[in-house]
Amino acid sequence: MKRRFGALSLAVAATLFLGQRAEASSHDVEAGLLRDDADAQDKCPSACSTQSEYWTGQWRTAVPEKASSCHCALPPFEHLVIDAGSSGTRLLLYEVARGPQGCQLTPAKTREQMKVSTLGALADMDVKTAEKELGERITALAPTRVVLLGTGGFRQKGMQGERKMRELRGHLARHVQQVEIISGKTEGELAWLATRPLEKNPFSTLEIGGVSVQFATGETSGDVQSVSDDAVGIHVLSAELGEDKVNCLKDEENFTRCMAAVGQRLESSQFVRKTARLLPEGKRRPVYIIGKELDALFQPGKELSLASLEGIGKKSCKEARAGDDKAKARCFNLAYLSALLKAVKTESIHKGADSWTRAAAVHADYFPNCR
Repeated sequence: MKRRFGALSLAVAATLFLGQRAEASSHDVEAGLLRDDADAQDKCPSACSTQSEYWTGQWRTAVPEKASSCHCALPPFEHLVIDAGSSGTRLLLYEVARGPQGCQLTPAKTREQMKVSTLGALADMDVKTAEKELGERITALAPTRVVLLGTGGFRQKGMQGERKMRELRGHLARHVQQVEIISGKTEGELAWLATRPLEKNPFSTLEIGGVSVQFATGETSGDVQSVSDDAVGIHVLSAELGEDKVNCLKDEENFTRCMAAVGQRLESSQFVRKTARLLPEGKRRPVYIIGKELDALFQPGKELSLASLEGIGKKSCKEARAGDDKAKARCFNLAYLSALLKAVKTESIHKGADSWTRAAAVHADYFPNCR
């Protein structure tokens, strides 16, 4: 399917109001004369149900002593976006309402609003096992519509990834309405759209995945532009550089060497060259970062400077115990992030949306009821 983000990006950005009330498509239905609230409570539910809608609890009398109406609305949808990544598969269930400008996420209620379930990486999983595990989880969630989107893990495998996705499409046809591999460019655009409600001015997003990294930037009155590289993700470089070249434990000098090794690899990548071409000459925009490993670094409402990040990395690596694999992974992650910010000439970052799937959940390319 051909993506249409150039034309639709602003429409999606305008309707993705995180944490705000989502006004569902609603209207008045005539219900004869309603005498009072008790009368409305008795008659309005059935009046709305004839339209396959629900009563919002509001009613009014347009013509005194003659005609009243009940306010009815479409029930919310439950959109399930399956993010089939390189390090695992996330099932994210969003409650979505159809508003006058398209779909909107309903107010966030933590666990109630967005249910998350995870399993192993589909790109490496036996198709029959994937069918069984996904089928059981989807049935338990009972969403209105399901979309499965493969990302870096599938893209990295090339033709093998395409074949696996075709097999999954056939085996999951009973459970999933749309199955495809999205490009890194599309993933970056979705990350930008998901973050859009956090910033009123032009801004950029940096999304870090296990295989790929995406950078996107956009104006408030223009289309979003995105670049991606499936060769410099955090797990890819960790495996590529290896223990001998990147030992981030014991002291801050090792952190510095680790950061330098990652930086050298990034500077020679297509990602850094492509990103440099996207940024307006001499202009700097706020950069929002997306990556689950990074959430703990941020204080609420505060940006994080590159200098502070390097300080955290040096301290963390100095205090870590040799042989502690988790500590070593954290040290590498901090060195990687520091090197990445330096490579794209970013002095500070803000916490972005929790996931690009927020934008996918209200996008008409995946959920036709949002058109």
